[in-house]
Amino acid sequence: MDILAESIIPDAQDLYPRLRELIDNTNENFVAMGVSFYVSTRSHKLQIRNALARGVDFQYVTLDVNADLNTFSRQFGQSVEELRTEIESSDAALSSFSKEFGKRFSFYPTKRCPNYRIYISDPDSDSPSGIIVFYGSSTDSPSLPAYIIEDFTQPPFNRYLDDALRAIAQETNCKVFIIHGHEEAKRRELKELLRDDLELEPVVVVDEPNQGATLIEKFERHASECAYAIALITSDDLVEKDGDVYLQARPNVLLELGWFMSRLGRKRVMLLVQSNSRLPSDLEGIVTINFNTSISEKFREIKQELDSQNVTRL
Repeated sequence: MDILAESIIPDAQDLYPRLRELIDNTNENFVAMGVSFYVSTRSHKLQIRNALARGVDFQYVTLDVNADLNTFSRQFGQSVEELRTEIESSDAALSSFSKEFGKRFSFYPTKRCPNYRIYISDPDSDSPSGIIVFYGSSTDSPSLPAYIIEDFTQPPFNRYLDDALRAIAQETNCKVFIIHGHEEAKRRELKELLRDDLELEPVVVVDEPNQGATLIEKFERHASECAYAIALITSDDLVEKDGDVYLQARPNVLLELGWFMSRLGRKRVMLLVQSNSRLPSDLEGIVTINFNTSISEKFREIKQELDSQNVTRL
């Protein structure tokens, strides 16, 4: 890497005075990603509080304590319990700020762990600055340097900026696409449950502005922004086939369902099925929740499935 010597802190444990300056000089948004942040949040409570008072938002992405710690502990040269204790301590420190300041201070546990710790000041500015540590363990080590970055948009560090922002965008995505047929009342009920009870962002194509787009263009634009999809299977169409008469969802529901299965995978698609509706046999393996008259009666099961995919934030 082509890095100026004065941009290197030889002992990563000495980065904290520079980190304090970085937080103090942040104007709008402070972003951090790594395994844990117990030491830095504990050491910089005053700076974080002052920045929040100025209107700065904070976003942290950390390693989830429910991740495969056996694999990560070997990677970081720690025991599983050492790593678990560190992550839990970090979560407690971050949770304290999050409970006090709400969405202004947010953190998102992820099962994806980068091989570096990164702090970024004002990532949306023309020249975002920050600090990066490439580590072989989850804690800062005297054998590892910290690099002070004046402009993260310049190579070779621009790819780390892009990686961090992409990871945060993925972890913070609470948009849930509602695939639906003719049952407007059930669609509204599901939308309100997701929005009001789970604090998610339900996306319903018919409720979005057209902006001159065709129907398929509108669908693809909004669908591609979502982290999860729920297909509301209601008894819209009466089908007669080989002497059998039954009710099933509209063809557009099945088409959109297939699109999401291909894009997000089966685990991130839920089938919410009204009791008198029949499903095609090739939809086995998708999460299915059956309801009779009210979608709200299945609130717990819906939340449980969303939680399993780290979509809910409650």
